[in-house]
Amino acid sequence: MRMDGVVKRNSDTKTQTQWRLKRVTWRLDETQKIISPACPKHLAKLGPNVDDGKKGIAHQDVRTIGTEEMKTGWKSDYTTPDGSIDLEFPMSISPNAHAICDMKAEDGTEVSHVLVVEMIVAEEFAPTKKPNQVTPTGAARVLRMHFNLTLTERAGLGISWDEEQPPLYENVPASPPAYAIGVLELYEGEPIPDYEDLLPLDGHAPGASPASSVGTLNNGEGPSSRPSTSTSRPNEQITLEDLTLEP
Repeated sequence: MRMDGVVKRNSDTKTQTQWRLKRVTWRLDETQKIISPACPKHLAKLGPNVDDGKKGIAHQDVRTIGTEEMKTGWKSDYTTPDGSIDLEFPMSISPNAHAICDMKAEDGTEVSHVLVVEMIVAEEFAPTKKPNQVTPTGAARVLRMHFNLTLTERAGLGISWDEEQPPLYENVPASPPAYAIGVLELYEGEPIPDYEDLLPLDGHAPGASPASSVGTLNNGEGPSSRPSTSTSRPNEQITLEDLTLEP
């Protein structure tokens, strides 16, 4: 930061009036604005000129998230025609402040930051040939300046910007094959049997004896050409040994 025009010379009296910087104070203010929406009962009292999304009571809160006061650290030069003061100071935010990044929403919610710099300068009187022999005049001024700042998150802690951008057309991989949509056709074959008409897992029809089912599988040979052994065991199943026995 640089201040010019701090020296005013009088050629008739060979004197000069200069302003000396005494103190610098800076602070970073955060302004939060929010609108509480009105209920339908009190909506008409706000008037017809207010947007529907911003009808309500506005709330504003200003807090300081960083400040510092300096009394030294700048360079003054009163030998130039207009004089100058060069000032440089670091600015930081308190970790306990929990600052919020700048944002602005359509419903009226807004967060902004402004840097306020206050300088106290005192007037001095000195001869032109001897500017170091100053005499305070007792006059002082307070210079206040405002600088709008945009507060964001610290760079380097998130994903790189080139990785956040959407992929380009040449970077999109091949899509999976699409499923062909066929034409629905009605089934015109043999009627589908009911569940009661299906054969059980052992191959015997419901209500049929094991001997009759085995005889049909062997085409009339075996148990049909010899006395059936199932007469002595009506409630038992035919085994492989019964089929291989000789009469």
